[in-house]
Amino acid sequence: MIGSVFHWTEWGNANAEPLLFLHGFLGCSADWAEVARTLGNDYRCIAVDLPGHGRTPPNDATFPACLEGLLAALDQAGVGPCPWIGYSMGGRIALYGAARRPDRVNALILESASPGLEDKLARRERRESDEMLACTIERTSFSSFLAQWYDQPMFAPLRTKPERFDAMLERRRKNQPAWVAEALRGLGAGVQPSLWPEWKRLDTPATLIAGALDEKFTAIAEAMAARRPGTEVIVAPECGHNVHAEAPAAYTRALRTALSGGNPGGGAATNSQ
Repeated sequence: MIGSVFHWTEWGNANAEPLLFLHGFLGCSADWAEVARTLGNDYRCIAVDLPGHGRTPPNDATFPACLEGLLAALDQAGVGPCPWIGYSMGGRIALYGAARRPDRVNALILESASPGLEDKLARRERRESDEMLACTIERTSFSSFLAQWYDQPMFAPLRTKPERFDAMLERRRKNQPAWVAEALRGLGAGVQPSLWPEWKRLDTPATLIAGALDEKFTAIAEAMAARRPGTEVIVAPECGHNVHAEAPAAYTRALRTALSGGNPGGGAATNSQ
């Protein structure tokens, strides 16, 4: 455990450059194992269980409290400014961290993530939708909820890889439903402030990764790049929402390239704007 709240998993060279990995909704630090082990000779890979996930209780599951906890955790681990790598919900948290504490985030790699909803009405509707979903998590079978959640079209490419999908689902079943519901209430897109203004002004080098089959987040990545010239967009072919789970080798190649400041390879399409 880092600090008094966050649990974590670490891979790689303890003396190398540190990387912080932030998982998505329903995930845990172990989601990054395959990628982190591949990077382990060259980086110190630290992946946390975010509030309400894995072994980290929800406590005060809000964006400010989550950021404060992450910074305290990194301080105790002896980690200063470093790249923050986030998927989906973890990407939104990473961007929030860069916007609020740019001195601690020296690079951003965001996978299937968004600066949030700009419209106040849309945020209110999303909060209401997330509250209904949180109640569903609390009142119904968690296994049934997981089956319904991962039946969404954006996860269809992952379902075509049964071994990977089943392993991911097994990790999800270890979550505590009440914790997950609280995390959704405090860290969902409906309660997240719109970070579009901060995104446009942010000086932190950033790379955006999306799956070609996830049209929604590919469009969001392109919109983000359009508002911030110089942003690199990597579109992974034949992938959906969860690129690092669907194609870990290609994702890791793209990650290495992004961290070195080069142009991505491995068959990924790019769009620099």
